[in-house]
Amino acid sequence: MIRFTRLAVIAAIFAGFTFAQTEAFAQNKSTRIGLVDMAKVFENYQRFKDEREALKDELKKRETEIKALAEQIKAAGEELKNSPYGKDSPQYAAQEKKVIELNGLIKSKQATIQREFLRRESTMYKDIYVEVTQMVGAAAEHYGYTMVIRFKAEDVAAQDDPQKLIQNMSQLVIYHQETDDITQRVIEVLNKRYRPVAGR
Repeated sequence: MIRFTRLAVIAAIFAGFTFAQTEAFAQNKSTRIGLVDMAKVFENYQRFKDEREALKDELKKRETEIKALAEQIKAAGEELKNSPYGKDSPQYAAQEKKVIELNGLIKSKQATIQREFLRRESTMYKDIYVEVTQMVGAAAEHYGYTMVIRFKAEDVAAQDDPQKLIQNMSQLVIYHQETDDITQRVIEVLNKRYRPVAGR
């Protein structure tokens, strides 16, 4: 009985909230809401694809440097293992020092590369996000939208993955008209504007 009462209260609050929202929109008839799937924009924006691929290529080059160092460490380790000198000899100590220094160098390089690429990746995301949001704003002004809401343009009915289904069911937008989704138009204009720059 207590559980039923709690559910009834929650339902009443939700109903009141929905009614209040409806009233607000009814009073302000000039409000037009557009929708944009930001994940889809990023996935289909050529600049994002190009810059991400460039980062991957650069990372592969840097990984080659690390592999070369790893080979040096392996060779130095084998040399130390098969050293004809005794462990107390200066020659053995020099070889051991070389292995330790190479190990320190590879760890330092790996940490530097990781920091550098995390920084470059976050800068790339930030720059492209700023550009995309500016384009969304321009599209909203052009098509007469006073507000644009982020949403996921996946069809819930066609979704089989339970986790993704729950995520899609919890999104803010339950119903929309196709004309309110400006995602594809934003992608087209971004790519049109980017191609000449990429060509140059």
